[in-house]
Parts: sequence; C-alpha cells; structure tokens
Amino acid sequence: MSLNSISIEKQKILDCQENTLVIANPGTGKTFLLSHKYISLLKQGLKPEDILCLTFTEKAREEMENRIKKFIDKDNIPVSISNLKIHTFHSFSAENIIKNKFLVTNLGRYFAYKYLKEKEVFNYSDGYLMSTIAPTIDKMIQYLKNHKITPEKIDIKRAGDFLQEKGRYKKEDLEKILYFFVELYKEYEKIKQEKGYLDYVDLLLNFKIDSPLYKYVLVDELQDANLLEAEIALHAGQKFFAVGDKKQAIFGFQGGSVTNFNKFKQSKVFVLSENFRSTNEILNYAKEFYKLNGNMVPQELENLRNVESKTGQKPKLCVSTNQVKTTLLLVKQILNQKKVPTILARTNQQLLKIASELKKQKLNYLITFSREANFAKKEILTFLRSIFSENTICLKKALFTPFISISTKDAFEISENKKIISDEIYKKVPELKKIKESMHSFSDLINLFDNLIIPKAREQSKEYLNMAENFKEMLSEAKRAVDAFNPNEIILYLSTADIPLSEIKGEQNTIILSTVHKAKGREFDYVIYLPAKSQEKLAFRSAIIDAILASQNNDKSNVDEELNLDFVAITRAKNELYILNQNYGRYINSFIDKSFIPEQDTFIENKNNFEKNWFAEKIIEHFSNKKSFSFSEIYLSPEDYLYLNILKIGEISSSQEIGINVHSIASKILKGLTQEEIFKQDSQLEKYEKYIFNIYKIISEIKQKYALVYNSELSIDVPLSEFFETDAKINFNGRIDAVFKDNNENYLIVDWKTDRNEVQSSKHRQQLELYMRALSKKNNIPIEKIKIAIAYVGLKKQISDGVLDYKLDEQQPSKYIFENIVVNKINLFLYWKENPQNFIASLFENESNDPILIRILQNRDKL
Repeated sequence: MSLNSISIEKQKILDCQENTLVIANPGTGKTFLLSHKYISLLKQGLKPEDILCLTFTEKAREEMENRIKKFIDKDNIPVSISNLKIHTFHSFSAENIIKNKFLVTNLGRYFAYKYLKEKEVFNYSDGYLMSTIAPTIDKMIQYLKNHKITPEKIDIKRAGDFLQEKGRYKKEDLEKILYFFVELYKEYEKIKQEKGYLDYVDLLLNFKIDSPLYKYVLVDELQDANLLEAEIALHAGQKFFAVGDKKQAIFGFQGGSVTNFNKFKQSKVFVLSENFRSTNEILNYAKEFYKLNGNMVPQELENLRNVESKTGQKPKLCVSTNQVKTTLLLVKQILNQKKVPTILARTNQQLLKIASELKKQKLNYLITFSREANFAKKEILTFLRSIFSENTICLKKALFTPFISISTKDAFEISENKKIISDEIYKKVPELKKIKESMHSFSDLINLFDNLIIPKAREQSKEYLNMAENFKEMLSEAKRAVDAFNPNEIILYLSTADIPLSEIKGEQNTIILSTVHKAKGREFDYVIYLPAKSQEKLAFRSAIIDAILASQNNDKSNVDEELNLDFVAITRAKNELYILNQNYGRYINSFIDKSFIPEQDTFIENKNNFEKNWFAEKIIEHFSNKKSFSFSEIYLSPEDYLYLNILKIGEISSSQEIGINVHSIASKILKGLTQEEIFKQDSQLEKYEKYIFNIYKIISEIKQKYALVYNSELSIDVPLSEFFETDAKINFNGRIDAVFKDNNENYLIVDWKTDRNEVQSSKHRQQLELYMRALSKKNNIPIEKIKIAIAYVGLKKQISDGVLDYKLDEQQPSKYIFENIVVNKINLFLYWKENPQNFIASLFENESNDPILIRILQNRDKL
C-alpha cells in the first residue's frame, strides 16, 4: 500500500510537520499510521539513522519493523534496512549501559525474598513469599523509581502520616511494612552499587541526553510507557510523533502513566476515529459504555465509527450466576453456527475453570496462561535440585522430567517404593549419578544447559525452550549475585525468576482463552467477555505506594483501570460481542440486547472411559491393598493423594518440620522431661523455646480441669464399621497427641497445632471428632465423657511483631460435622477404593499445572 491510498483523516495527520500527538481510538490503525509516518519522513529526505521508533513490547516492535520494511520494498526507497532504529524502550535504554556495570533482571525478586525471610516481616509460607510477596515488593521499588523516588528521598515519618487502613491491614501493620519496605529498598540499592549492578529502571534514570540524538522520534502506545521512558522519548529527538489512548491505559501496575500526555501537550493533537475492526453496533455500545461509566465524556469518542459502515447484531448481555456453565452453552451455540469464539477474562483463574470444562467437552482451545513455561520452570528446577541433593524425594521427582532417560512407568515403579534409598536410585539410573559427580562450577552448570537441558527443552515446545534459555542467561546473574558456587543459592535465584511472556497464536477452528491484558492490541471475530471485579490480594501495596507518593506531593494519576479494562475487552470484538456477568451492573445501556439467553445444549458426560494400562493397574493394586486410612487421607485431592500415598513424593515443608518437632517436644514434656533434659538430648530443639513456653502455659490451663495425663501419642486403629454402618473392610488409624483426665472419669483429647492462625479450626475439629469416637470405641469410654480441644502454640500476627502466642480452643464439634462432612469425605474415599477408575477419572478431568501428572497422562499407555 502506498501513501496515495491513505484515508483523508490519516493523510492530514501525516502532512503535519509539527510535533504531533495522535489519540488513537481502538481499531483505527495506529501501527499503519506510524509505519507510514516513517515512510513519509524517508521520502522527505531523512535517513533511517535520523529516525528513532520506540514501542512498548517486542511484539509491537516486530510488527512495526515488518510493516516498515514492507513499505520500503514496495515503494523502492533506496535505504539500508540494517540502519533502521526500531526499538522497545528496554532495548534502546540497554544500549546506553554504563561501562563496568552489569544489567540484572531478577536480583530484585531474589533480594526481596531473602530479606523478607531473614527479617521475618510477614508470617506467610515460603512458597507464598517467593511467588507473590517478593515480586510485589520488587514491582513497588520499580514503580517508585519510575517516579524518581529513590530510598533516600523517602521520609518514613511523613509517609506514615498519609497511611490509611486498607483491606485487612491496620495502620500499625502498614507502618511496620512501610519501615521494612524502605529499609529493604535501601539495602537493595546499596548492594547494586557495591557490585556494579543496574536494573532496568536504573538504565532509564542514568540515561543522559545532552542534546537530541535523532531528528524525529516516533512513539507507540504512549499510555503504556512509564514516566522515565516518556521523558527519554521526548528528549531523544528534535521532533516527536506520538500515538496513544488514555482509554486503553491498563498497565499502571507496570508504571504506565497517562500523565505522559501532559508531557507531550506542546504539539498538534489529532484524533483517529475511523475504525477498521468492529461493527458500528459494537462501537456504539463501547462509546455509550464509556460515557455512562467514566467521570467525563471523552470527546475523541464522538466520531468513532466503522470506516466501511460495517453493521451486525447488537452486543448481547447475559446475566448468569453460573458463569462457567453459561459460557460453555454460548461456546456450543457459536460453534454450531460454524464460528469460533474467543473468550476474554480478567483473571487466569477464570480461564482455567473454563479450560477444564472445554477439555471435558473435547473442544480444542489455546490458553494464554503460560502453562508450558510454568511446566518448564518446575521441571528444570526439580531436575537441578536432584543433582545437588541426596534427598530421595528430590531424586524421585526428577525421574519424571524429560532430562532423565527412563520411561514414566519405570519412574513410577521406583517412586512408589517407599523404602528405596538414594544409592539404589543411582544404581537404577546411573546417568543421574554421573551428572551429579560432574557438577563443580558454574561452567559445569552452563555446559549442562547447553548439552542436555536446552536440547531436551527444544523437543518439548517453544515456551519450554524459552524458559530453559532464560534460565541459562540468568545463571550469569546468579554467578554475580551468589558469592561462591553455592547450588542452593543458585537454585533459589532461579526459583524467584519470572516466567517469560510468550505469544499464543490461534489456529483455525481453535477457541482462544486470553486475559484482557494479553489481548491488548489484538482483534477477534467473536468475543465472549467475562468481567470480574478486581480484588487486590495485597492491599498493602497500594496503601504504601499512595502514602509515599502523597508525602512527595506526587499523587497517582487518576485513571479508572477497571473502566479501561472493560473498554479494551469490548473493543477487541470485530463481528459479535457477548458479555456474561452475574448482574446487569454497569454493562447495560440502550445499545445492548439485555434479554439474551444462550440455547440449551446437550453436554458430553465426563465418563472418561476406563482404559486398562500400566498406570490403571498401579492404581487398582494400590486401592486393593489398602487396609486402613488416616484422617489426612480423606481430605486429599486426587492429585495430592497420588503424590503422597502412591508415589511417596510428598516433601516436608519448613512449617511441617516445626510441627513434627513441637509434637515431639510436647510428648516429652508430658512424659516428665524438663526443658533442660530435652535440650540436652537434642540441642537443635533450643530454637523452639517460645513454643515450649506456650506448651507449658496450655498444659497448666488444662490441668486446672483435667489434672491427670491419661496418655500421650496414643495410636488408634479401629474398624470403620465401628463408626457407622458400612460393608467396607477397612480400619481408621491415627495418633492422638494427648489425652487428659479428671477425677470423675471425664476425658479431654488435645491436639497440638503450630498453625500461624485459626483458619483451619473447623477442619481440626472434624479430625478430633473422629479421634473422639475412636477413643470411645477403643477404650470403652462413653462418648459423652470425652471432649476435645485444639492447642494452638504458634499463633502469629499477619505482620510479624516477634510474638508467638497460644490459645486453647475448647469449642466442641457439632453432630452435623460428623454426619454431613466427615462421613461424606470417608464415603468418597471408599468410592475411590471400590472404583479405582473413578479416582483416575478425577485425576485427569481438570486442567493440572503439575508436570508429573501431565507426564503420567501423556505416557500412561507407554511401557
């Protein structure tokens, strides 16, 4: 296409020789416009090295570059393609890296995790600290740096004055988080300075432009650039041509800022209103939606229309309390019309629920959730842990990865052997021992990636390969971050790494499932949109950021990202738009059909025809040999049951280790040992001194009513038929922590718990209800003479204050608990035992994120 075929609207913009700001409404061809602006500048005599083009994402950069190259070839413009200066903001800034400095991408997450764990700031599990809290802290630091707020500029006292309670966080909690956050921020910047590191925002902060480097700068997606990126773009050229849309600003959490538009206000402003994507019915609805829900009516929406006057059906709004089922009905209806829908949702959790149902219906789909990359991360880390560990569970898990040359069946048989030790595993899998003995340095580890991990990853998928290559690159960072060749720290560094984004390209007749964020910049023929109100899990993030910004007289831009997310989702649709919500809410207006009800359809029953294979035989064998069960087993999901009870690959977490040791200590105390005697037996137990104090306090409280210790660590093994009428020949077994007794033959069963909070109290009472009935049957004690109590000895506040509290919870279980909850759980377990094929069906009916289960599913028919 040449410049002569450009619309009058675009030609007018291209003819402008002043600084130009273009408000690009959805679907109006901004990339096309930017590409032609570049071509027009070349035709005016500028050289490629005179023009800088900046984009937000690598995908946008590639699209821009390909279009410009195509137009250069078509119009026979005599320039060298190699001289094109088309960059993402990141790649352009990286060219300006300071000598003797090293760019790091993961140090922030790694350092945040290490700091938070060492200081015990939050009372969360290690997994949650690593996957959620540490990345959040890292983003907070980058966000503030984007606003040029470095740690020395933060006045903690002044910022604290602006703190307001948010969510479940009280002001005193937020004050503690603020203090630790600023200290962490200081330490992070200090360690970077000492070791010569730079993160991405440092590149932006250190980017010095004494005079314009280019004659023209073209900027794409201005609303997504952060403040520093916008300043670089503004000062890098003598003139600018910027394109963006405030209404599509949805990346505020990454630093994107609509205040960028104020920086570019010294310009000629144009609006792109000719839409090449959506029907006028969809555009009319989108305009009205934004007008009714926004604080002000954007004038740039007034003339938004389809350039070809394309028409179609009105968007449809369906109110449903069962979003998943209704979505499935609608998908079937659209497919029956020989059309293929795209499902847009706000969260990955929504998409995974839909994906599970589509899988049951045997419908082809692609999901933008990076499942393969997630699998790759888990499997590579599992493999690396096995190399540097003698732990049999680590070794067992590694056998299921693609990096070990044994069949899944052989891996299963090794794993199900509970008594197998590491030396026996090495004899069966000598290659694992050989790899282990060859690892002595970073260069050995890099060779392992080059010679094994990356080649095997290439056999899996593109996403899998990207993750493996990303890990290899990160080893260079780890080498600098970790002072010596410390395998545990190297693995920790890799564990905190983010999963690289990848583009999911749809195939013909394939349903696409995408979040709105990942759908930005794309278009789809038939869109089903599933709104969801955003729920900020970590309210402290915005509370801390808002307070610091306010203390600097630097308020956040007033952008309604909820509104913008809806607007972006709506305007992805080309031909048909369906919105499924629990109520009409803000989605109703005169341009939508609110009476829409999807046609009913016959669903495929998920019978999962039973296939006899080695895996099925293993499951059948397990349940046929099952003679007893414990309370914990009946509460396991099929997946967890497989890992813990069949594969024997359940790892002991740090919190479980605490629980095991505290139970042992409590038993010794009840048997008469003093604290000094316990420590003399095992000095490692001295770190549990606070727990011991709480145990003594609770025992003292109990003995005010129940003076005698009846038993401690009492094993029970009672036929299930003693609990309720059943033909099942199986026993219930367990271990009661402690039983106390008074002088009137009344008994108290006590269960020691090291939980951080009382969230699981109902489940604990269900367990004690079973123990109460078992003790009654075992020792012929009238059940009305037995009571139960939960002894919490490790209670902590959400934000650590160093206090370890205790509580004796004597609330008794209701009759309803046993008859309607516990019995149902037991019956489900018995159903699995009697019908193993249903256990297998339960394993595979949902979308799993666990690589081992996926490997078994893929290879259950292979010997």
